[in-house]
Amino acid sequence: MNAALYLRVSTVDKGQNVQVQEEPLRAWVERLGYEPVVYAEDGISGATTSRPVLDLMMMVVRRREVQAVAVWKLDRLGRSLAHLLQLLGEFEANGVRLLVHGMAIDTSTPQGKLFFSMVGAFSEFERALIAERVKDGMAHAKRHGTKTGRPIGRPKAQVDFSTIFDTMLENPELSVAAAARRWKVSRGWFYDHVVPMLREKGQEKGQEKEA
Repeated sequence: MNAALYLRVSTVDKGQNVQVQEEPLRAWVERLGYEPVVYAEDGISGATTSRPVLDLMMMVVRRREVQAVAVWKLDRLGRSLAHLLQLLGEFEANGVRLLVHGMAIDTSTPQGKLFFSMVGAFSEFERALIAERVKDGMAHAKRHGTKTGRPIGRPKAQVDFSTIFDTMLENPELSVAAAARRWKVSRGWFYDHVVPMLREKGQEKGQEKEA
């Protein structure tokens, strides 16, 4: 009898390798009387339902060339409940026993099948919570201008417009670039918010002189 050892580490599993999973799984299935056949994927996310090595292993399952599939933990096989249940259905249809080492799950028993469904549901729920937190974080970052949530460039300055207007009108030689540096704002911001009002004030003063 053969048992497929499905091993997987993703890019976020820093410092891990498939050998960490292989050695205990190999010893376990050999104790159960199986000949281990290794199927290993490195740097592949469990959220991806179609994976090269997983797809290859499932072809072997459908040809009934293995009698069991062993994984280190349930999330190594899949992250969504729908995908896990789909795989379980194929295992059952082909007389394949699923063994999950880290959770002591054996789907050849009614208790194992029930526990598999329960754990899968909780795994999907946890993933949904993580996705929700990421979504909230991205929304927060978008409001603040960057992916990290930190504002782009200089923080928004508290500007006293009346001081700027008085200073600029009293010092016409003061350039926009120098004024922007002085009040710690960008030149673009100065042109958009200050220059139009300065022009307006200048026109008002001109009208007063004419009057």
